[in-house]
Amino acid sequence: MSRPITCTIAAAFFVMCATQASAYFASSAAFTETSWTFPISPGGFIGGMDATKDSNGAPAVVFSESGSLYTMRTGAPEPLFTAPSPVFSSFVLADTPRQSYIFAESSGGTVSEIGFDGSFARTIGAVALPYDAAVDASGRLFITSAASYSGPSQIVCVDRDTGQAVTIASFEGPTGPLAIDKGGHLYYGTCASVFGQTGGQTIYTISPAQVDAVLSGAPPLTAASLTAAATDIDSPSDLLALPDGRLLFSSSVRSPGRILQVLGSEISVFAELESSSLFLTNLAWLDGSVFVNVVGLYGPNWSPYGVIVQLVPEPATLTSLAFLGASTLLAIGRRRKHQTGGRRTVQESGGAPVNV
Repeated sequence: MSRPITCTIAAAFFVMCATQASAYFASSAAFTETSWTFPISPGGFIGGMDATKDSNGAPAVVFSESGSLYTMRTGAPEPLFTAPSPVFSSFVLADTPRQSYIFAESSGGTVSEIGFDGSFARTIGAVALPYDAAVDASGRLFITSAASYSGPSQIVCVDRDTGQAVTIASFEGPTGPLAIDKGGHLYYGTCASVFGQTGGQTIYTISPAQVDAVLSGAPPLTAASLTAAATDIDSPSDLLALPDGRLLFSSSVRSPGRILQVLGSEISVFAELESSSLFLTNLAWLDGSVFVNVVGLYGPNWSPYGVIVQLVPEPATLTSLAFLGASTLLAIGRRRKHQTGGRRTVQESGGAPVNV
């Protein structure tokens, strides 16, 4: 049975800051870029991020930092859940049908759930070193985890009422990212044991039928029984299945970091960072926009700022991203329009993201 957890709403909130002078991304395809920067805890960084429509139907970006949960709906991050003590944040997943966020921390492996409006909060259970998660159309929760930082790793299906976990697939090596497409296919990316090792990794596909078979008593799947969606890639930080069938993955093994897209047997660059001192982590999708978390290293410590970048592939239409509206003076963004065969730049302070 699930155990309740304490939900504390902090009185203070982070203030949005202006972004750096230049845009974060160059690109091989046309898109509009907007970014938001805000202070985070010393030594901390954004551990998980997702985007969804909140309980009122308004766009919201949610992220975790040091075990606490924040949403961006009105231009500045608002605290939704405050961890009793700092922990290492893992994933954040928006389950829109159930109007809840599922989030985890890897210090103790606790997996929790909280309502979009903070009206309830509870502990689902504990999973060893949780890394990423996905929910299918029936509400089944899948989490990637590992016995140790070097592996082996696995995908488990967690009962959200009892916390019991069933192993769906097992892999050698450290745990990796997970995504699910609109047809219910799971995608899992393997990762190298040593950061900086190029190539050699695979994105595997697991069909709904294979999941159902394991949950009905068949043995857990292994890499040998799975289909590869992409092979010999660099270790992915995150995976994102788009509605049009493309699969995106972020990777910072090579410098500068890149978001790559997989469509059939083709792999191409979707977006590439301008700076070699920055790294890419989380990816999310909402209303035609890709949201990505950018982090930087300064000496031995992580950047003291969190950066979330919105990329709008063109042609695309933004449908009322009201939380970035001109009504808030705290939200200060920069926009840059990238075009193949030459770029022109549009920079703007405040105001809602627009196609230009």
